[in-house]
Amino acid sequence: MRSVRGLLFVFMFSGCSAADLDGTRPSLAVRIKVHYDRAGFSCPVVTGISALPLGVLLGSELSLEGHESAEGDSYRWAGEGGEFSTPDQTTTLFLCSEPGPHTLTFAVLTEHCNTSSASVEVYCEQP
Repeated sequence: MRSVRGLLFVFMFSGCSAADLDGTRPSLAVRIKVHYDRAGFSCPVVTGISALPLGVLLGSELSLEGHESAEGDSYRWAGEGGEFSTPDQTTTLFLCSEPGPHTLTFAVLTEHCNTSSASVEVYCEQP
């Protein structure tokens, strides 16, 4: 069995958010780490993350959605600085409970393939 590991794609976007309190425009960097095995299986790959808005005040929620190329067996959201409403689904809400930038990671898992994941940095601001 041949395996391909460690491909890294970086996409840069810019936009405004509720956390844009000082007049600057935050950037969104999505890092996608691809792991898959070639053994005749159609392995899903994380193709991106939607985070709206990129920043909120403490006690507010961000809407997150993970995108994948094919359906996985299970999904996992991970990160610090708050709580996920449904950490085992492709869509979830993230409730900010700690100030600062936080890296949130979405992963798709399957029985026959390695994990594919992507991360996004979001911002939780003091009111």
